[in-house]
Amino acid sequence: MKEQIKYWWENCRQRERQLLVVTGVLVILLFIWIAIYQPIQQHIKHAQQQRNYQQQNLVWMQQHSEELITLRKERKSTQRQTDSIESLIYKSAKQHQIKIQRLQLQGKQVLVEIELIIFSQLLDWFVELEQQLSIDIATVEISSNDKLPGMINVNRLLLQGYING
Repeated sequence: MKEQIKYWWENCRQRERQLLVVTGVLVILLFIWIAIYQPIQQHIKHAQQQRNYQQQNLVWMQQHSEELITLRKERKSTQRQTDSIESLIYKSAKQHQIKIQRLQLQGKQVLVEIELIIFSQLLDWFVELEQQLSIDIATVEISSNDKLPGMINVNRLLLQGYING
């Protein structure tokens, strides 16, 4: 096979050889362009777009951070004026169909005990307490229920937020 190619090459005219060499170089350059250069350029373009998007988000967040802080303070002061932390906890628990066994005020914290609750339901309630009511979870102590899979007992839950008075 090698000999046949060598024989064919030697029998080609000078002009045909030059044409084949130029075509071969062009094919190699085209391959480099398609397989290497274009993907790199697309990756660079995508990275620049992502960077620009992230910079725009950062600028927007910086511009609106003061507004967010102000709104949060207003919401907390309004909350403080209308409801006590105990009533907020009871209302929220009722909305999530959570039965509170015990709720006891301890200084700036509230001790809560809940028996038999679905774990995911508890997590949903925690999200509402923190994000919507600005009540933080200080400590949580849970135990599993061997008889009912997916159910847990909340033995001790310390919540802290804004208390009237």
